[in-house]
Amino acid sequence: VHAYGGIVDRTMGDELLCFFGYGYGGELPTANHADQALGCAMKIQRDAVRRTLDATKTGEPIYPLRVGINTAAEYVADVGSSRKIDVTLIGHGVNHAKRLEAAADSFCIMLGATTRDMLTNVEGLGVELKKRLIQVKQYSDLLEAYECDPFEKEPDIRREAVDLHRSFTRLDR
Repeated sequence: VHAYGGIVDRTMGDELLCFFGYGYGGELPTANHADQALGCAMKIQRDAVRRTLDATKTGEPIYPLRVGINTAAEYVADVGSSRKIDVTLIGHGVNHAKRLEAAADSFCIMLGATTRDMLTNVEGLGVELKKRLIQVKQYSDLLEAYECDPFEKEPDIRREAVDLHRSFTRLDR
């Protein structure tokens, strides 16, 4: 995350909340934060698939990842108490990112429409962003999202990783 200009806010069990574009100490926010976030997510997914394929040789657990990316103005606030400082992101955009993550397939990325609109180098991604309409909690209408499969040009690799996970967890039916 740091290599792509992001900041890790917190880990929550098997989840990670991070954000991009924030300027420290008077620095201007980065204009290409959507590109940074998506580049980071693609690298994370590629590494996750590699680790999954390697895990079958060593018998280690397999953890498929899903990533949700949303762009929104958020608050950075202290939600702690008088005895503990707990600074985190607060706002609907964080919740929407979580819902995008839940809608993503294993080893894939789901972007909100605002993130898609802010990307500056879509052609340079090497993959297509596919428009999806998804149902999310607390919304009656379907919401526009964009699916990014980092393995679009190598579908067998992602399929093998998903199959290995299903076999490992005995989800094969």
